[in-house]
Amino acid sequence: KLQFLYFIGSSSKMSVVTLQVGQCGNQVGKSIFTQLVSSIEGGGEEEGSRTEEMYFRRGRKGKSKRVARAVMIDMEPKVVERAVGEARREGKFEYNGTSLQKQEGSANNWAYGYSVQSLCSMEGIVEDIQKEVETVDSLNGFMMVHSVAGGTGSGVGSHLSEVLSDLYCGVPLATASVLPLQTGEITTQHYNCLLTLAHLQRYSDVSVLMDNTRLLKHFEKQQQGGGKNNNGPKTMAEGFEGINQQMAWEVCGGVLLPGKMGGRRMRLLHDFVDVTVPTVDRKFVTLYTTQQPDGGQPSSWNVELRQLSRQAGVATGRTGAEPPPSLLSLRGHIEKPAQGLSKVEVSTPSSLFGPNCQTLTGVALDVRGVTHGSGFLASNSPAVTGLLDKIRGRAFEMVSCGAYLHHFQKYGVEKDDCLTALDTLKQVVKDYEG
Repeated sequence: KLQFLYFIGSSSKMSVVTLQVGQCGNQVGKSIFTQLVSSIEGGGEEEGSRTEEMYFRRGRKGKSKRVARAVMIDMEPKVVERAVGEARREGKFEYNGTSLQKQEGSANNWAYGYSVQSLCSMEGIVEDIQKEVETVDSLNGFMMVHSVAGGTGSGVGSHLSEVLSDLYCGVPLATASVLPLQTGEITTQHYNCLLTLAHLQRYSDVSVLMDNTRLLKHFEKQQQGGGKNNNGPKTMAEGFEGINQQMAWEVCGGVLLPGKMGGRRMRLLHDFVDVTVPTVDRKFVTLYTTQQPDGGQPSSWNVELRQLSRQAGVATGRTGAEPPPSLLSLRGHIEKPAQGLSKVEVSTPSSLFGPNCQTLTGVALDVRGVTHGSGFLASNSPAVTGLLDKIRGRAFEMVSCGAYLHHFQKYGVEKDDCLTALDTLKQVVKDYEG
């Protein structure tokens, strides 16, 4: 059996390979790289250089344009082609052509994506990933961006997580996993979510869950004139683009951008997993931030952190419980206050978020030339059980009555497979509540 072994050390040239899987994964992934470029151009020279080395390389044959360290995967070409075209027109970075596309989708079916599309595509996907990995000096990890509700992001993404955990032993696999709207986007989404989350619990090292319902509420508030600038998106298409940008803002600020932790450079995904995942039984992380890409500067870091603490505290719903393992990322002018931001008291983070919270400091995020000081909290919080229970509950109802199960059975996924996945999520919830 072929297995790749890579050293994860203290090299200043550690890099992350991003895997954009499915329609959602390629749309959000493109927004993530756009945000990373903005942060490179708007941040300091040292941090900008580190971010560039982590996520971009230079093109071959003397080309100077940034090339994303990414592999684009979809079972139909239009979304990949659109993302490649948009990046080329914007002129800030480009994709390297490392992508796998087919002429048909995965029918919004986890089983079809996992059992059919993956089997005929996985060899090519692994080859493309290996080509990208060979361009890095030191591999820090993989970041897979995908939806858990569709067919490709869920089914192919699940199979890919399984393959990567086997081939790249010891290399962290983080995921930015987008949850569907609770009102329902497709009839089979609850099965897709159930089976994907059970796979991520087993094969990923950490999964950051992005809740579409929460982000849609932010969009609707902007539509009603609730945004600070009263100039929010006016159409659903603009709203979905805004949601993608918000996801990119949170993932970059809370997970991907480099910084210092405990007086040393953070080894990014390796340290992120160490800090936020206390045991292999609890791998799901929730992101919190009080700032939006279109917002202004916070009046004070202390006010900002207290708002963030209230947001996360209300979400846990467990008064008096031991604070969960967390990573607090403070991005902006910390040691030398500027632009109206007050200096954060050294004791503030631990007093607000508990002794299990580590603090990272880094440069501010830059959006369209405007620098934002922002706080982000990545928390392995019991709050995630609310999302998992809803998915598990709806899937249990459908499995019990056999609704739409035939769509999965014809591709080899039986009722017992769904029951096993239900037991997995039940155990996850029990571990978080224990």
